[in-house]
Amino acid sequence: MQGHLHFKHRGWHLHFESPLERDFFILQFFDENVIDIEEQPVTITWQDESERKRRCIPDARIDYADGSTKLFEVKPKRILKKKASELAPKFAAAKNYAERKGWKFCVVNEDDIHTPRLENSKFLYHFVAEHTPPHHAACFFHALRKNKNGKANVSDLLKLVASID
Repeated sequence: MQGHLHFKHRGWHLHFESPLERDFFILQFFDENVIDIEEQPVTITWQDESERKRRCIPDARIDYADGSTKLFEVKPKRILKKKASELAPKFAAAKNYAERKGWKFCVVNEDDIHTPRLENSKFLYHFVAEHTPPHHAACFFHALRKNKNGKANVSDLLKLVASID
């Protein structure tokens, strides 16, 4: 499944290649620490043990408010397990590249993504991602920030929406 997400409030237009990537991007939209995101930001090349040229294209680069940057690979656990030996050199090359740039390389799977926060984010996405004016979206973000675990009562959010001019 391929598609795209448009996060008008943040100025992001992201393409994804799987539902897991889509869900990962939705989570980033609602993370107040995320400043910018780019999908498939770089092609990393290296030579394998037989001197064959290989390449790796990580799924995302994320810049954070604290000045840090992370390079992400998003893969289901079953693929990580099934193709572990094939993916190991690819991930090593990505980690090496990230370290040279002063970044961190992370591999995330559905355990990291399919959380209660994702369900809340998917619900809110339809209200704030494409059609909501920026000041309305800011109200949603403020309501979510008030609760330390990133959860908010749906009833309270609906009251908030109703009170915005």
